[in-house]
Amino acid sequence: MNFQDEMKQIFLRVAAGEVEPEEWETWWNSNRSKLEESLNRGDRGRMMPALWDASYYWMAKTQSGVAYYFHAQGRPVKVSGYYEEKMQEEEMRERQEAMESYHKDTAFARQRRDKIQETYEEVCRFMRCYHGLARKTERN
Repeated sequence: MNFQDEMKQIFLRVAAGEVEPEEWETWWNSNRSKLEESLNRGDRGRMMPALWDASYYWMAKTQSGVAYYFHAQGRPVKVSGYYEEKMQEEEMRERQEAMESYHKDTAFARQRRDKIQETYEEVCRFMRCYHGLARKTERN
């Protein structure tokens, strides 16, 4: 099988949602020079994996680039929703991790705020009590 056939086969697998981000990145990097010869700059930009992060967000971008590639050749393909679902799961997981990290990093400040709030409430109770007693003694 020549490279053009191999390239189209893997592109079809990407459209179907069968290629994981790491596999895509490995394949792309091992065939970079052949891809530069076979694809125009726009197609390469739409399909290439991120240089810093193999994630489902970038696979969804790649999948849309693959769909565009086939559409431009007059052979539209149906794309799977797999990468979109995985991207949303990944985003929720990252948000959860960020919130956990935030709560961990700000725990000392919340504890300090809670102690100040308790002290403030004690002072307020004392002042209400003191002023209530002061008024009662003034009336007598």
